[in-house]
This record gives sequence, C-alpha cells and structure tokens, in this order.
Amino acid sequence: MEKNPTIENKILYNKTSALVKRKVKTAKKEKWTKTCENLDLRKDGAKAWSLLNNLNGEKRRKNPKPLSTGDETIVEDQKKSKSLQQVLLLC
Repeated sequence: MEKNPTIENKILYNKTSALVKRKVKTAKKEKWTKTCENLDLRKDGAKAWSLLNNLNGEKRRKNPKPLSTGDETIVEDQKKSKSLQQVLLLC
C-alpha cells in the first residue's frame, strides 16, 4: 500500500483488515465457548477460580514505577530503598 497508494489498494487493504478483525473476533468467541464448556465445577473448582481471578484482574503484575526526587528519577530498587531511608531518617 505504501508503494502504490491507489484507491484500489486502499479498498483492498480495508477489506482485508475487516476480514482479519472478523476472524480474530470469531476465534476469540470460539475459544471462550470451548473454555466455558470444558469447565467442570465439580472437579475443576481451582481452575474456575483461577479463570475468575484472571477476568477480574486480581493478582495482576504491575510494572515498577520510578521514584522521582527533586532532581532525579530513580528506577533501581536498591536506590529507591536508600532514598526512602534517607527521607525517613530526616523525619
């Protein structure tokens, strides 16, 4: 498309993109249906709770946030710890 930016190529690109989106959506629905059908609460209770917790976003890992001091941004855990210790010692 970038090499030949014609209207026909744009139409073909849009049709192909729409087809891919539909296929992905259908595949996701099929996977979800299969997952729900295979879930047996009588013997796979832990699996069901795990699925529920994943859907709720519980226990989701978060990227560590940098610590900003007056003049610098600290990313490493040890430096963050030392900086916080200094602040606590000043209090």
